[in-house]
Amino acid sequence: MTPSVVKVLPLPSTDWQVELSPGEQPFLFPTKAQAILFALAWADPHQPCEVSVHGPNGELERNMTYPNGNYRRPPRSDRRRMQVDIPFRDRRQQERRAQA
Repeated sequence: MTPSVVKVLPLPSTDWQVELSPGEQPFLFPTKAQAILFALAWADPHQPCEVSVHGPNGELERNMTYPNGNYRRPPRSDRRRMQVDIPFRDRRQQERRAQA
């Protein structure tokens, strides 16, 4: 499957645009950061996807790919739900048996 490409591009004014596909109307944002956040938020559920960010002069600054981008954090495990098999008996249980 070919990944879709989302482009974050500068406009001649001070605004930024996000192009989801060549035929669609681009989304406009006042800052580059807002445009990148929107592009990443859109790319996450539309994997595989590639986000290309262009600089103020139109040159390519960086490409971020989903799902293999190096900026993503691995999922954290929930320690409250982890269960570990302990191969030895509980010491308190042994102490209670010794007292009885």
